[in-house]
Amino acid sequence: MKAKINDKRVSDTTEREVFTYSEDEKETILNFDYRNKVWNVWTSVPTHITKLLKLKNNNFIVGTVTNTGAITSIKGTLRANQISFRNIIELSEERKEELKK
Repeated sequence: MKAKINDKRVSDTTEREVFTYSEDEKETILNFDYRNKVWNVWTSVPTHITKLLKLKNNNFIVGTVTNTGAITSIKGTLRANQISFRNIIELSEERKEELKK
């Protein structure tokens, strides 16, 4: 079964396969292509879909939709510098109080 994309964030609204993902199946996959220095991205996580489609000049392609046309998966690439890793700093309650002053 196919359905037309019903989302103004994408310009190509042609029909796509209808498929929905259960909570256990939703995931985001990042794969770094070292030669071309790009991240290959595939996701079925709704919040990740939203964030990725908000990026300017994004090149994401809709993979699947619901029967009402809502996007359920996308794929595309990101430049190497669009993904970063950082340490999580956990402050003690005392340190938080010091910083408030």
